[in-house]
Amino acid sequence: MLPQYLKNYPTVTVAAGTTVLQQGQSCQHCLIVSQGRVKVFARARDGRELLLYRIEPEQLCVLTTACLLGGEPFPAEAISETEVTAHALPINDFKQLLLSEPEFQQRVLKGFSQRLSALMAQMESLTLHSLDQRLHHYLCQQAARGNRFDCTHQDIATEIGSSREVVSRHLKTLEQQGLLQLGRGHIILLKPEAFVLG
Repeated sequence: MLPQYLKNYPTVTVAAGTTVLQQGQSCQHCLIVSQGRVKVFARARDGRELLLYRIEPEQLCVLTTACLLGGEPFPAEAISETEVTAHALPINDFKQLLLSEPEFQQRVLKGFSQRLSALMAQMESLTLHSLDQRLHHYLCQQAARGNRFDCTHQDIATEIGSSREVVSRHLKTLEQQGLLQLGRGHIILLKPEAFVLG
């Protein structure tokens, strides 16, 4: 649960699909999500997207934190995947809490540690694993939740660090092999036993 000193800050609510922060934008607030989920991703000049992480309830955005501390513009993009409610801490209050609230210091440092470890694992995957391996891993994760799941080819491309066109070709090959069925905005795994994490 969020401590009371954070709950006292005003809340903001945004609809699903709303751009919360744009690349190059100045950060003036630290948003701590209380409900919903925000996707943070990098966008290349050619339009390709790479998921960096998601912000879940009671978490804050480590890139925003870094920007508030360093005075740098936001280096990625953040979009709400669901309706999101968050507490907004102005930059001066954020810095004051870092100095005066040990629990908040711990929250920020723990967030940095967890995100750094996750990003290092992601970079390792992008560097050492082929696209086929990354796509297989993604499908295995989805299969663990059920045989049918909603997504677009662009969603998958963002998740695994590829382009939509390449992902579409690979998915079509898997469909031709009888492993899955492609639908508009969804995928059905016809042979879920083929998508089990080893």
